[in-house]
Amino acid sequence: MPAKRNVVALVLLLALGASRAEAEPITLSYGFIASGFGSGAPVDPVTGAFTITFDNSTNHFEQITGVTYHNLNIALDSAPSFDYARFSDGLLLGAAVSGTSVVGSGSNDLSFSIRNVSTNPVAGPAFIYAQASTFNNYQGTFVLTPFATPAPTPEPGTLVLFGIGAAVALISRRRFGQR
Repeated sequence: MPAKRNVVALVLLLALGASRAEAEPITLSYGFIASGFGSGAPVDPVTGAFTITFDNSTNHFEQITGVTYHNLNIALDSAPSFDYARFSDGLLLGAAVSGTSVVGSGSNDLSFSIRNVSTNPVAGPAFIYAQASTFNNYQGTFVLTPFATPAPTPEPGTLVLFGIGAAVALISRRRFGQR
């Protein structure tokens, strides 16, 4: 009977440790095409791609590290930036000219959002950009195209629970095999 109590105690300790698992950063790589900006837009369509790595267990505001634009066919006046809201699982990408969420007229800037970013990324409602050559903001719609979807990584808690189940099965088999 003491061996059985030891196994139960071990299972409980491992389960408690599994609940403290740390979140892993996620990486997204998407291409986009935005169009429908109307007459007078200096560029239509706007095309490009981005790669972003961030920890989705916390909020991020006006973050400039972890995001890169590739093959963007409009100019930007500053570094790419992003905001991430954990409660809504929403990602806002832009440039740090006036802050991620503000597109300043007369500047080279952009802003667009992605919903359900951790589970099933979906293009947000609008793509907004400005170019210094005009003093207008241009709003259109956009489509995301995945470049590479990262392979799912099992959470540490899942691996610990799998190990506990295997250990209990092995102990039970030995114990009942001896009778």
